[in-house]
Amino acid sequence: MNDPIDVLPRSQPLLSVGPSLEIVLGSTLVEVMRQVLKDELSAQLEAVRAPPPTPWMTPPAAARASGVPVKSIRAWVRMGRIAKRLKNRNPSPKQEKYLVNVNEVVSAAERVASAATVSVSAPADGLSFQERATEILAARAARGR
Repeated sequence: MNDPIDVLPRSQPLLSVGPSLEIVLGSTLVEVMRQVLKDELSAQLEAVRAPPPTPWMTPPAAARASGVPVKSIRAWVRMGRIAKRLKNRNPSPKQEKYLVNVNEVVSAAERVASAATVSVSAPADGLSFQERATEILAARAARGR
């Protein structure tokens, strides 16, 4: 069976000056592969050398990472909703420095948000907000406001 590549006539270089095209392309390909391999290995080496990110951060850093206000984080620490890890080396410091776990901050924020959603979506008297707004407007209209 004839291969279409073998059937086509091979072109001969007009002048055989310098290295052939196959040699030039082959060496270029080898250099490109070396560069790609070098870049990949250096990226992997940097990833291995970098310490793994810790979930324990200062409250301001945890606020930046999670999007939760710093005041809320500090209030949750005072209330005991999230755990803290003391950062001070002195056993009785004048000002207590501590770290918080970002995962706990996020879960506490989700709990607070879900509790707020439940209280907002279910008013105490059982009426929806639209029904309550209609009642208020009707009462105002009846009084002549």
